[in-house]
Amino acid sequence: MHNSSVITEDTFPLVLESFQLVCLPCIVLVLHILTKLFADMEAWSVDHVLEFAHHVGLDKEDLQVLKLEKIDGPVLVRETMDFFINCKLPRGRVSTLVKARDEYLKCMLLRFTPHVVPHYTDLVFLFALSCVLSCSL
Repeated sequence: MHNSSVITEDTFPLVLESFQLVCLPCIVLVLHILTKLFADMEAWSVDHVLEFAHHVGLDKEDLQVLKLEKIDGPVLVRETMDFFINCKLPRGRVSTLVKARDEYLKCMLLRFTPHVVPHYTDLVFLFALSCVLSCSL
């Protein structure tokens, strides 16, 4: 089964070809809205992040790690799986947290743009996410 969230050397030409089918105004709109969603999530306090992490299934020990490390919205939005693993969270829990973060952003994006590129949502989301992250670092 192909994981649509992974872009490799083999799939990159297909990604570029697919983008030719997506109109530029749609991508610009998605980038604009995703930037706003990032700003909203970045405003989360440590308590907001703990509530989110609890909601997606992290247990008390995992929540304690997040609290001890003072993981707030900006950290949740910007950091990678490696960062959270270095915080001593189990890999499975890190995967759950990062996927939940991305799914939350994607769901919020679809909530604001249900009519925009519905068949290319994952592709546009990944492109927009990488653009927003690379511009903000």
